[in-house]
Amino acid sequence: MSSRSTERPISVQSLLRVAEDLVPVDQLSGQALDRIDRNNIEGAIELSVWRKPILTRENVDDVYLLWIYLVEGLEELAAGRGLSISYPDMPVQIMFRPRHGRVTIKVDTREASVETAPLLGAMLPAGILFFEVLRSFVADADRYIARLGALTRSRPL
Repeated sequence: MSSRSTERPISVQSLLRVAEDLVPVDQLSGQALDRIDRNNIEGAIELSVWRKPILTRENVDDVYLLWIYLVEGLEELAAGRGLSISYPDMPVQIMFRPRHGRVTIKVDTREASVETAPLLGAMLPAGILFFEVLRSFVADADRYIARLGALTRSRPL
């Protein structure tokens, strides 16, 4: 059995800027959260498909707005429609093109194709975790948790 068959095909991690560091959201403590600029929540999302980086920590932006855009995009993708979104403050586009149960993801020159269900299976819990961590100081986080939760319940296994 190859190692590729036992590893998860998609890896998603949200990072928040705390001082000069990018810290994974699942490693943030209350004190670190207190040091985040609540008016501009900078950070990045790392998305890899079979270890191939697609979204990287090099693209630091308003990660809260980026996740909001991604929630809307994931809803489109779950409905079988393609989409193109941009980073909030950078001229970088993220394109998702579905076709025959797969989706091609393209960001700049980076591109990968993966089955849609595992992509949603990785992105939805990562988004929920991100908004859960921020819910203590972002008023509408619960709305996005609910939308991602609805997609999680409705998607085919």
